This record gives sequence, structure tokens and C-alpha cells, in this order.
Amino acid sequence: MQLKSTISIALFATLVYSQAKDLNPGGVGCVDPSGYTSCYATSASKFTGCGEACMNQYSQGSTDFEDCINGCSATNWATNIGCWLQTCWNQVYSCRYQGTALQYIAGTDILQTTMKKPIPYYPTPEGVPGACSCNLGQVYGNITDLSIADIPVCADVGPGGTAVGASETFDCNCCRTGQLLSNVFNICPNSNLSSIGFDKFFATEEKDITNAQQSFSEIAKTQLGNCTILDTAPDTCASKYKLPIEGTKWWNPLALPSGVPGTQALSDIPGSVTVPPWGASTSTMVLFPAYTTVITPAPYNAKNAAATTALAGTGTATGSTGAAATTKANAGNAVMTGRWGMGLVVFAVGGVLSF
Repeated sequence: MQLKSTISIALFATLVYSQAKDLNPGGVGCVDPSGYTSCYATSASKFTGCGEACMNQYSQGSTDFEDCINGCSATNWATNIGCWLQTCWNQVYSCRYQGTALQYIAGTDILQTTMKKPIPYYPTPEGVPGACSCNLGQVYGNITDLSIADIPVCADVGPGGTAVGASETFDCNCCRTGQLLSNVFNICPNSNLSSIGFDKFFATEEKDITNAQQSFSEIAKTQLGNCTILDTAPDTCASKYKLPIEGTKWWNPLALPSGVPGTQALSDIPGSVTVPPWGASTSTMVLFPAYTTVITPAPYNAKNAAATTALAGTGTATGSTGAAATTKANAGNAVMTGRWGMGLVVFAVGGVLSF
């Protein structure tokens, strides 16, 4: 299944997913809230100026115009990460910072497995204070990278047009869907992930596997089970179809337990970060060839940087109760070769991350 969707840009004023959304308006809880808001304002102003320059230089709708606008957007996303690292470093484990990193990754079409250098603190390390209740970096990396790079085509797995072939191909499809969902539920089975568009992704996957069950049952001339391979012989998914999972538990898309997908709101667990995890000294950050910046963390201010609590309006912090899972998506920051930014490796085009 292909999750990329190409965006055709006709007008600068109507760009889809162009300028990054500020996920922490006002810099609430940052060590330097005024510096944070000023940094975001400067980033937005430069983005506008960059876009206007593209409009003046290239014909709208042309390849050059699209590439120019994509460069403006990527710089905007990257600059905003720098804003956090300088003025809100005490919240870099939060859902909102992870969302800011995801804006850059999704918008520039980066696969997390291809990253060369890390985006600081993304994905969130284990056991840190003030972390997001769901490790969004692991979830996003597992599902997008696997969806695009690792999933083989299940067509023609067995003899075509036969009952045996239909059964084997359906089993493969069950493994493929089960792999995608297990790599999410093994990390965050209880979390409401609609903010990154997982609800839409799940609905599509559920519909596809249900339709596949009906279609292959007609070919097999018998009713095929509800992905029983995932309940009785899940190891076959890896040994026969080369579809392993991250973690130990397989989740059956046609027989999920009550409460999965979860409904618990994303939130930040309690805790305070009082020393810049990256270090108090000045550092240089490079996120893509056109963007390099010097990061100087603002001094810690206890009055501004109150201990991280649950996000307003998002409920209380909740942990994961699923089987342990890792991620193929280690942090990093390389751009794709060619015309990066033309597609979004993202579940919900135009609406990722709205906390």
C-alpha cells in the first residue's frame, strides 16, 4: 500500500501543508516564551518573503515554482525546530515538540530510516521526564517506513485463480495489515492518534482487509476466516511472507479487542527538564543542505518553565500497555535525493498534528 500523495501546487496562497503550524502558541511553559514567540514570528515572516520571491521569479504551477516553494516550506519547518531548541528546550520531549519534528519529516518527504544525522530528541528517548504519553516518533517511523519501503506485494503469492492461491494471498494480506497495525499498537494501543491521522489510516486498512476477505473468499468458493493466521500461526508472516513486526505481539485487524484503537488523549507525563539535554554550550544544527543554524540554549528560568503537565484539553498522561516495541525509525535528518518535498509521507495530508 502506498501512502505517498503528490501535491500539485497552483497558488502560493492555497498551499496545502506549506507553513508549519505553531503547536505551542505563546510559548507556554518555555524557558524563554518571548524568545519562542519572536523566533516563530521571524520564521513565519521569512517564509512569506521566500514565497513572494518564488512568485516573482517563477511561473506559478511550474516545476521550478513548486521546488522553490518546497524549499521555503522546508526552511520554515527546520527553523521552527531551532526555535524549540533555543527557547523551549525544557519541553523537547513533549508531544508538541515531537509534532514539530514530524512536521519537518513529513513535509520534506524524509524516510526516518534514511536519516544520516539526528533531529535532537526525536524520537523521544525512553524514561525521560515530561515525555509524550505515546512515542510519536516510533509510531510514525514504523508505519510510514514500513508502508513505503518494506512491504512486499502480496499479489500472486499462491497459484492464481485457485482456492489455495486465494487463501495464501489473503493470509499474506492479513500479515501485511497486521504488521502495520501491530507496529503501532505495540507502542500505543490505548492512545488516540487522530492528531497524526491514524484514525483515517486505520479505517482505510480495515476496509481494505475486509474487502480482501470477501474477494478472496469468492475465489476460494468458501468463507475465509478472520485473518486466523495472526492468531494461530503469526510466525508464518515472517518466515513465509517476510513480514516481521517490531515487538512481540501480533494484532489481528479483523479481531481487535474492545478499546483498540485507543481513545486516550495524548498528553505529557509530569516532569521537569532543567538542563539542556543537548548541553548548555553553543551547537550547530544542520537539517538539510540549505539550512544551518547555531543553537544557543536560553538560560533556565524556573518561573517560566513550570513542570510539564497534561496538555490542556487533552486529558491525563497515559502509558502504553502493549507488548514492547522498538522502531526502525532512528532519529536523523537527511533530505531525499531528487525533488524532495513533493509528496507527503503522512497519513492525513494537510492536517498532521493538531494538538
